[in-house]
Amino acid sequence: MILRILLFAIISFVVVFSLLIVFQNYLVFPAMLNPLKNEASQDVEVIRLRGKDNQKISIWRYENKDMQNDTKKIALLFHGNGQLNSQFQDVQRKIGDLGYITYLMEYRGFGFKNGYATENNIYKDSIEAIEYITKREKVDSKDILPIGYSIGTGFASFIAQKFQTKNLVLIAPYTSIPEAAKVRWYAKFIPSFFIFTKLLNKERIKSLKDTKIISIHGTKDTIVPYYMSEELKKSYKGNKEYILITKERKNHFNIIDDFKLELPNIVNKLEE
Repeated sequence: MILRILLFAIISFVVVFSLLIVFQNYLVFPAMLNPLKNEASQDVEVIRLRGKDNQKISIWRYENKDMQNDTKKIALLFHGNGQLNSQFQDVQRKIGDLGYITYLMEYRGFGFKNGYATENNIYKDSIEAIEYITKREKVDSKDILPIGYSIGTGFASFIAQKFQTKNLVLIAPYTSIPEAAKVRWYAKFIPSFFIFTKLLNKERIKSLKDTKIISIHGTKDTIVPYYMSEELKKSYKGNKEYILITKERKNHFNIIDDFKLELPNIVNKLEE
């Protein structure tokens, strides 16, 4: 009887472990299964591109034409893994209303349902987006501001490293996906080499030299613990500032409300 129970437990563990490995990409990018409509507001331009690998790429552009600046300010946004672009439009608009022309990246397999979201696929799409933006807006890639929230911080830091951007804004960032996964009980026993999505924020932050970084994080975040932001700040060895805005009693979700309130202050700090 004991042997049967032990055998059942072992088989159950192997099955659950195998399912986690096989379907982990849907845990990292769950919005691929989001049935909600991904509709842009009338004042948002939805841009469809064809990537070098022949996959369709979608980015959303918002510009408040009432905001006139002597110098163009461009931001490229990366939202969280459980969101569609339509659910991040309010953030895009808030940034746009402060004088930025904002582009919001749509991940493969999300609202547009084109292809399949993976770390490398979104890297490729974000590079194509930068190439499109620099050509259309006639700006240098280093002058584009990457802004990332949650999973999106990994793509924002990728762009910052790839193009050595002057600034970078991170909302509830993690050190890496394997380290962030260990917070979840079901991933504690999965070796890091079995976690295929890496998104190595800490390694990228270490490599930045002339990028000013502003990060905001809530101390009550149980999805991505606050200490990860502290680790990222310590890892930065660049020549510019790394400003960590700490929000007491804020979690992974309501930190967005505080970010929107802090935006004027953040923009001022970026321009100092």
